[in-house]
Amino acid sequence: MIFNNVNTLQVVNDFEATFGTELVANYPELRDCNIKIYTDREGDGFIKKYNDRDNSPYTSNHLVRELMRSEAVFNECGFTREEEFAIIAHELGHFVAGVRGEKSTDNMEEERRADAMAVFLGLKEEMISTIRKMIDLNIHPENKAQMEERINHLRRM
Repeated sequence: MIFNNVNTLQVVNDFEATFGTELVANYPELRDCNIKIYTDREGDGFIKKYNDRDNSPYTSNHLVRELMRSEAVFNECGFTREEEFAIIAHELGHFVAGVRGEKSTDNMEEERRADAMAVFLGLKEEMISTIRKMIDLNIHPENKAQMEERINHLRRM
């Protein structure tokens, strides 16, 4: 089991049922890791614990094995189930890099590496779509150029 699905989110159960075996086979770091995944259904701003912004759809902390989902951002963006799969895969990419000690000081390199997890799972178009929605809805406007660059990089993969 990859996740401790605290809020019993169906999308998390579906993600693990769809991709869990493949992920564990290719990323031994995920075997029996029991990542706590939860949501801020009450809008309590829990993401601020790890992130100075409240407008991230998910944020992760590999040190304490947590993924945090912002219900407000998901409602605003209207992500599909498959787009959310891509976001979860992206966050797992950050988790694996952190566990492997591959964290980079180059934020763009770190994002590309995390995006590669979604591509590995066949979710390239969904990852592009999530980034495009975030740009269109002005989520992280300070990173718009970087997000456009990520889309271009994903298209070349």
